[in-house]
Amino acid sequence: MKNKQSSSNNILYIPASINRNFLDDKMAYFVHYLYTYPFKYKERVKTLAMTQKNLKHKPTESDGFKNFQDSSIYKISDTDSSGNLSGVGSSYVVTSDTDDTSYSYVVTSDSMYHEWDGFIPIYSKSMRKIITTKDYGRVKKELLESGIITCDWSYSNFNSNRFTMKYALTDIHRFTEPTVYENSNIRFINKLNNLNLKRRSTLTPVLKKLEDKLFEVDFDDVSASNYVKSTVFKNSESKGAREIGISIMKNRPSSNYYLHEGPISKRIFSPITSLPRDLRPYLSFQGRSLWDVDISCALPTLFNTYLIDLNYNDVKEYRYLTSDNGENYGLYDYLGELWNENNRDEVKILKMVLLFGRGNTIRDHRSKFNDAFPNVHNIIKKMKRKSYKILSTILMKMEREIMIDTVANNLLERNDKIPLLTIHDGILTTEEYSEIIKSRIQKEIKNRIGLIPKVKIKPLISS
Repeated sequence: MKNKQSSSNNILYIPASINRNFLDDKMAYFVHYLYTYPFKYKERVKTLAMTQKNLKHKPTESDGFKNFQDSSIYKISDTDSSGNLSGVGSSYVVTSDTDDTSYSYVVTSDSMYHEWDGFIPIYSKSMRKIITTKDYGRVKKELLESGIITCDWSYSNFNSNRFTMKYALTDIHRFTEPTVYENSNIRFINKLNNLNLKRRSTLTPVLKKLEDKLFEVDFDDVSASNYVKSTVFKNSESKGAREIGISIMKNRPSSNYYLHEGPISKRIFSPITSLPRDLRPYLSFQGRSLWDVDISCALPTLFNTYLIDLNYNDVKEYRYLTSDNGENYGLYDYLGELWNENNRDEVKILKMVLLFGRGNTIRDHRSKFNDAFPNVHNIIKKMKRKSYKILSTILMKMEREIMIDTVANNLLERNDKIPLLTIHDGILTTEEYSEIIKSRIQKEIKNRIGLIPKVKIKPLISS
């Protein structure tokens, strides 16, 4: 397995609209990074908690903001006379985070969505390690001057307060069909291979086993491509993400085909976690179809770890709604009625914003949640008092500990031949192992939060 992975970095992906003769291998890598990053990160930003832009300085009119007052919260754009979000069009809330040098804005709209703008933060020190300091400036300059990429020219908070500039492929290239670029620079390929081996050496034994499992899965790229060609998608971004996903799965191994760990949440990402949900039915394992075993309402359920010793009625109701209560009615059903929202996906997003977003967003929804679950909401507020990011980080780490470090690890230690692919709060496996995995997940979570969670089993291919 290791040889297959370490020799894979000659395969890069670039938009078919770019003249490959213009690119050298390092330019192609930079383009490849921008082109495939949305696939392995997010096709679109879904929660207010994540739709932010961090600035190193106090916002000014040149940043697109105006009418500031000297206080911790600034509200502009579509607000009512009291400064509250009106919910019409795009609204902005600007806040200082923890000091006088860090500011953010959060964007919302009627649907609570904000389309990703295409810009990717690139931490120059990390990129210089790959394409060298000598070539980094040249590569950027030639790609910018040729109109292949564009730059935001503002700083954004990338990771652990490392401020970076953001780059994007220009619109003509960003979501055009992918084509394979074969890297021919032996020294550069060897460098990428060495960096990949160094990355793999940092993986825990269970993560190495899970990465090896990526090479045991099959993908019907022909049927998947036919599906994409015959389907009308909402926008070019959605279609483009699927085309890139198919290309990465088809051309395994490649420089994108590996596991990586989220720097803060410790969640594990892979081409499988990033593969759009409607392409997962084209996955199989040695000719056998795959089944999805996942926790319903996962992070809100894990939040019960902070409610175990509380005996209030609203806490009991919350715990009941997030448990395997034997009814086809759970927390999202309850909140849909509470918030008068029939779209289940929208309810999930609102719940995530409530748990993980800033305290000054979706006030009406927060107020109704507080009325229904006052003691639960009080715990949420207390945990986010220092930073709104703390709660999401804790729960995602707990999810990783349960699903990967415990359940997957124990299963693979006993039988390393078991079909097993992790997708955050779920595990893909074959039908014969689905009930075993469900039982292990429920047992582990019950040990932690004192109740049995609802775990669903369903085939990827609908009958």
